[in-house]
Amino acid sequence: MRFKVLVIDDETANIKMLSSLLKETYKVYASKSGKQGVELAKLNQPDIILLDIVMPEQDGFQTIQQLKQDPLTEHIPVIFITGLNTQENEEQGLSLGACDYIYKPFYPPVVLARITTQIKIIKQNRKLVALSEKLRAASDAKGAFLANMSHEIRTPLTTIMGYSQGMIAGDIKAKEQPIALSTIYTSAKHLLSLINDILDFSKIEAGQLDVECIHFDLSNLLAELQAMAKELTKDKPVEFSVQFNNALPRFIYSDPTRLKQILLNLLSNAVKFTQQGQVSIICSVNGDFLNFDVKDTGIGIAQDKLAGLFQDFYQVDKSTTRRFGGTGLGLSISKSLANKLGGDITVSSEVGVGSQFTLSCLLKAGSDECFNHLASLDVIRSDHVLSPIKGRVLLAEDHEQNRQLFKLLMENVGLEVETVADGEQAVELAMTDDFDLILMDIHMPKMDGMEALNLMRQSGIDTQVIALTANVMAHDIKKYLAFGFIDHCAKPIDKYDFIEKVRKYIEVDTDLDLSQVESSQKMKELTAEFIDLLPRYATDLKVAANNHQFELLYKLAHQLHGSAASYGFDDVSSLAADLEQGLKKQACNNQIAPEQLLICQQLESLLLDVH
Repeated sequence: MRFKVLVIDDETANIKMLSSLLKETYKVYASKSGKQGVELAKLNQPDIILLDIVMPEQDGFQTIQQLKQDPLTEHIPVIFITGLNTQENEEQGLSLGACDYIYKPFYPPVVLARITTQIKIIKQNRKLVALSEKLRAASDAKGAFLANMSHEIRTPLTTIMGYSQGMIAGDIKAKEQPIALSTIYTSAKHLLSLINDILDFSKIEAGQLDVECIHFDLSNLLAELQAMAKELTKDKPVEFSVQFNNALPRFIYSDPTRLKQILLNLLSNAVKFTQQGQVSIICSVNGDFLNFDVKDTGIGIAQDKLAGLFQDFYQVDKSTTRRFGGTGLGLSISKSLANKLGGDITVSSEVGVGSQFTLSCLLKAGSDECFNHLASLDVIRSDHVLSPIKGRVLLAEDHEQNRQLFKLLMENVGLEVETVADGEQAVELAMTDDFDLILMDIHMPKMDGMEALNLMRQSGIDTQVIALTANVMAHDIKKYLAFGFIDHCAKPIDKYDFIEKVRKYIEVDTDLDLSQVESSQKMKELTAEFIDLLPRYATDLKVAANNHQFELLYKLAHQLHGSAASYGFDDVSSLAADLEQGLKKQACNNQIAPEQLLICQQLESLLLDVH
C-alpha cells in the first residue's frame, strides 16, 4: 500500500519540486491554497500533509487550525514547510499541532528523511491502535466468557448439591433416587466438560497442549462415538448415522483421546443446534489424510459469522449463549488439536439448511486391515476379549479411602492387590515379593513416590510403575516420565479411565461392567465410610488453619481434592483444589494467606453440610 502525501503550497515551483521528489514512493496530491487543501484532505484522507506557512487569503497557521478542528482530518500529521526560520514561528506551529518543520530551500535528503520518520511513526501508531482494538475485543470476549461461565458452572452445581443434600437428608423417596442419581451424574459430566475446556485452553495459551501418537482401533473409536451420539439424540427427533465414502484402515497411529474429543465436540454442536432432522459423520480417506465430515440439518450459521467461529470465547450471538450454553472454547480447542494431529477443521453452512464441519488429520495406517461399516460396539469389542488373566498389583497410596477404592476397582477385574500407605513400605514389599505392576502415589509421608521409585531402581526392581498424581500439567507429567514412571493416572480418577490405564500394562477382563462395581454393596460401604470421616476433616482443617499449621493444611487439602472427587463429591473436591493451589503458591514462605483462610472456612462448612 502506497502512503498518501498532500502538498499545500501557493508556489507552483515548490509543488513541482516536492511532487518530483516524492511521487516514486508516495501518492502525491497538491493544492495551491489553504482552503482548497482542507477540502482535499477531507476527500482523500492523506497520511501526511506538507503545509506552507506564508500563503495569501489563508495562511498555514489558519489552515492547520481548521484541520485540527475537524474530526475527519484532526488525526493527520502536519509538517510545516517554510522559509521563516524563527523560533517564534516554530513554537507557534508546534503549539497548533504540527509534528515537524522542513525549511526552504529544500534539501532533498532532509525532506525524505523527515517524511520517512513520520511515516514510521504512523505505521507504529496504526499497529498500536490495531493491537489496542484487538486487546479490547479480547477483554470484552473474556468478560462475556467469565459472566457466562459463572452461570454455566453454577447451574449444574446447584443441581448436584440440591439432589445430593436431598438424598443425604432422606427427602428423596427410594423410587425417585435412580432419577436423582442420573441427574447428578449428567450434571457432573456437564461440569467436567466445562472444566476440561478451560484447562485445555489454558494449556494451549501456555504452549503445553500435547498429543500422544499411539496404535489403536479406529473402528472401536467410531463405534464408541456412535453410541455417544445415540445417547445425545435420544430425546430429540434427530437421526444419527455413520457413513463411509471409502474403506478406512482399521488400525491407525494417532491420538485416540484427542481425536474422539474433537469429533465429540463437533457432534455435540451438531445435535445441539439441530431440533429435528439428521446428523451424520461421513468418513473417507483422501490421499495422506483421514477426513470426517460432520453434517447436520440444523439452524445453520450466517456467512458473516463463519470467520469468527474458531476464535477463543466466540459465540455467534448472545441469544445463542443463553439458549444453548457452552464455553465458546470448544471449536477453538478442536482446531488447535486438529493442527496438532497434522490437519485442520473447515466449515461451510447455510442459515436454515444446516452446517458441515470437516476434520482432516494426517493418516498413518497401522495395518492393511480395512473396514467400511460399523457393527455394534459390543461386537467390535468382542474381537479383543481376553480370558481373564490374574495379575498382582502393588498399590502405594497414603489416603485410606482412595486406597480402598482403587483396590476395589482392581479386585473386581480379577487382580490381586496388595496395598501400602507410604513409599518406604512400597520399597520393602517390592523387594520381598513379585508384582506385575506398581501404582505409586507421588505425595506420600516418610518417602514420596519419586524417592521410592529411585530406591527401587537402585535395588534392581524393574517392575513397571504408574504415577498416581493430581499434578496433571504437561511439565509435571513430562518430569515423571523422564524420572522413570511408565505412565501416569490423574487424580481424581475416572473409574473407567483408571481401569483402561491399568489394562495397558496388565491383562484384565475387558468384559467387566463397571456400573456393577459402582452399585455394589462394598462401594456403598466405602462411600458411607468416607462421609463419616467428613466431620473429622472439618475439625482438622479448622485446627490447622487456626494454628497456622501450613504443612498439615496443605496435606488435608491435597487429600480432600483427590478423594472427594473419587467418591462423587465434586463440590468438595473443587474447593479443596482451590485451597491446595493457593497454598502451593505460598509454599516459599509457608504463610497461609487470608484468602486461603476464607476458602478453608467455606470448605469446613461444606463438609459439615454434606455429612
